[in-house]
Amino acid sequence: MDAMALGIIMGGLAGGLLGLVYFGGLKLTVDRLAAARRPGLLFAGSFLFRVILVTAGFVYVLRESLAGFLAGFLVFILVRERMTSKFRLLPPGTAAADEGAGREHHP
Repeated sequence: MDAMALGIIMGGLAGGLLGLVYFGGLKLTVDRLAAARRPGLLFAGSFLFRVILVTAGFVYVLRESLAGFLAGFLVFILVRERMTSKFRLLPPGTAAADEGAGREHHP
């Protein structure tokens, strides 16, 4: 395996991990906002931590390989799409929200 292929694989793995950390952290933050004494501080602190972590991770990957960075960024976006579709908020009473909650929809 040549260096470029290894860089692409490692960049993709790093992008997936960074995506899970960023969007998983966002989900945890949103879940805890209602119970937080200072929701603004929680949101801002979480955002700052996640952005610094992801930026540092992508800078490291970019220093190793441009192709790895591009692969990592692509996987990061794919993780975003998967997580946002999995945890999408739907208004109560819609068929999709009722199905997701395990309830039957009766018109």
